[in-house]
Order: sequence, then structure tokens, then C-alpha cells
Amino acid sequence: MMTTEMRLENAARRARDERVRPVRLGPGQYVVASSSQPGHGYVVYVDTDGAVACNCPAAQWDNPCKHAVAVQLLEQQDKGQVAA
Repeated sequence: MMTTEMRLENAARRARDERVRPVRLGPGQYVVASSSQPGHGYVVYVDTDGAVACNCPAAQWDNPCKHAVAVQLLEQQDKGQVAA
């Protein structure tokens, strides 16, 4: 059974390997293209506390998803917390 940490690591790896690129729609709101459904995207929200929510199937099962992780990485880059 995968731990939450393992799931997060897997989501981060997939975000990097698949070059997931969030597009900012507005403050705390992003859209990320689906890799399995061309022309479809998922919406990722970041609240003022930094909590992230995505409307993809994986996130609906309370699993960390590559879309949310990609947004978190982008926000960290924007704040200068990680290397690009």
C-alpha cells in the first residue's frame, strides 16, 4: 500500500516527466491540460492558506495529483522558494 508521501512523490515525478504546465487564470486559480483527454483540462484552486484542490479524478479520491503538485511547484517558484 502506498503512503501519502509515496503518492506525493509519484505525483511530483509525473508532473516533471510529463511536463505538466499550469496556466494561471487568476489569483489562486489555474487550469492544467489533461494528458489522457485531449482538449480537456482540470481546474486547480489554491486558497489563502496554501491548500490546493483539483477537480481531476485522482483528487476526487483524496489522492495527490500531478496537477495540484505542478501548481504548488509553480507557486513556490514564483515566491523564489525552489529553483526553476
